[in-house]
Amino acid sequence: MPDIVDFQLLWHSVSIDTTRADAPVEHALTYLVNDADHDLAPANSMRYVVVSGADGHAIFEDGDRLVVADDAADVLDVLYRRVHQRAFELASLRGWVRVHAATVDLPGGRVLISAESGTGKTTLACALRSAGIDVPADESVLVRDGESIPVARRFHVKSTAVEVLPELARVIASEPRLDEAGIVAVNPRLLGGDWQIDQRPVRALVVLERGEGTELSDISSVEAVPQLVDGCFRNQEALSDVFRAISSVAVSASCHRLRIDDPHDALSCLLSI
Repeated sequence: MPDIVDFQLLWHSVSIDTTRADAPVEHALTYLVNDADHDLAPANSMRYVVVSGADGHAIFEDGDRLVVADDAADVLDVLYRRVHQRAFELASLRGWVRVHAATVDLPGGRVLISAESGTGKTTLACALRSAGIDVPADESVLVRDGESIPVARRFHVKSTAVEVLPELARVIASEPRLDEAGIVAVNPRLLGGDWQIDQRPVRALVVLERGEGTELSDISSVEAVPQLVDGCFRNQEALSDVFRAISSVAVSASCHRLRIDDPHDALSCLLSI
């Protein structure tokens, strides 16, 4: 990892100077950094400096001392939360609502896949990318006026995912992980394809469920909207604004429910939408 890391998160350019940080801090911060290509022009910047010393790791934000972290994991936690908080606050001010859903760009258009945590959304995202499908985000997406912007983040893959997708073993072996959580931060480029963040209309909404067999069925927007609202990461939006943003997507998109037990079987279903 270079001494000064530059990357983009939505409308922010982010710079982290680790010239005076120790090696464990540099390694930990790879969990945060993305190398996605953004079509969004940066409007703001965030500048951080980490200085390691005998008393801990001092973190400076835009020249001001923010906090002193005890260890590398704490440095990652502080910067991860801070960077995303500032990025999502700006998104909220611009009228965007952040939804818990993966973004899949199929030949016929953009599909958002919503699921409760633990359902296998990220595992499905990995399987789709390995099959040559563009999946720019596995966790969250901004929606407004029927449009969407995926949030660039390394795919947070459970180490146990190799039981379902053995092909992941070669990828996760070299990627940074949170040991206590067993989560590996996988650069989606390693799964194949480009990593492009852009704004597009949503053509379909899919509610993902675990179950025996694989089946795709149509549902109404009335059935789809509540799950997306429940899974919304609210910032400072009023509930009415959340409903408005999500409904603007649901009324212009087809809505479906996908039940899967093997992520490899989901591709043909999604291509049939």
